[in-house]
Amino acid sequence: LPSMPAVAPPAARAAAEVSAAGTAELSILLVDDDPQVHAAVRNALGSKRFLVTAASAAAEGLAQCRRLTPDLLIVDTSLPGTDGLTLLAEIRRETQFEAIPAILLAPKGEGVDRTRAELLGVVDIVVKPFGSKSLADRVESIAASLGASKEVIDVGETTVEELTALFEREVRRGLAGAAEGPPGARVNLVQAETLVATLWGAIAEVQDEL
Repeated sequence: LPSMPAVAPPAARAAAEVSAAGTAELSILLVDDDPQVHAAVRNALGSKRFLVTAASAAAEGLAQCRRLTPDLLIVDTSLPGTDGLTLLAEIRRETQFEAIPAILLAPKGEGVDRTRAELLGVVDIVVKPFGSKSLADRVESIAASLGASKEVIDVGETTVEELTALFEREVRRGLAGAAEGPPGARVNLVQAETLVATLWGAIAEVQDEL
């Protein structure tokens, strides 16, 4: 196969940007209209390996998302003139943001449409007020899963057989992980399998031309 540059998604890019101390920087976009929440999140995450950018309104959040392409979104359920899930729906309309995981901040006692939240990529819901350690632990867990699931591959140094095995492994891993997940996850997985089949076909065509 001809040599091709490896293209990393935001999370993989962040995982690869390792400082001399051995820690990677993860870009986080916080959208919340409460300055005290901004301070609390920065207090919880600022001393760690996270770069937190805060926005106070939906329009500002969308603009910052386009500017930064963050690795993680933290969005409040209630925003001036709209709500967090509506903002996430707007963000997901742009394909480059479809896979960015999100944490939803919800006041204690406020009902959240969990099915809609899951379909919009919400991986965790944090109840306000929250403790610094609790939030940091949750973000660390998400950061670890991002780093483990994203790989940068030099296709030019990889055989067709190795690529095929890689794609098959990732689909099987996804199937195992989604076994107990929501229905939406299963739908997305079917789409992923279709994509992998298409990639296999493309690889076979290239191989035939060699």
